[in-house]
Amino acid sequence: MINFANNRFIDIMEATIRLTLDELTPVFIEELKGLFKNDQAIKLIIEPINDFGLNKKEAKEEYLKRINQVLKNLEKGKSVSFSEAEFDEFSEALVK
Repeated sequence: MINFANNRFIDIMEATIRLTLDELTPVFIEELKGLFKNDQAIKLIIEPINDFGLNKKEAKEEYLKRINQVLKNLEKGKSVSFSEAEFDEFSEALVK
């Protein structure tokens, strides 16, 4: 859960908050409202996102199987490495 208690924003131009439906609670809404003046208008845009299965719940056995497969791949030399600069260049190209 996101805790805004100690993070009051003075001037929010735009913010993107990604959360699951079970995180969208009355407490979250109240914390969000606390970031703005009572009479301030805000705009909410709600859209589904594709998390590519990253937030999928998995059993411990599934998790361990996945980790073991990664280890096997590393032992076989199947890996990808790059510098911070290469990562920045690659990620910038993705958003263009």
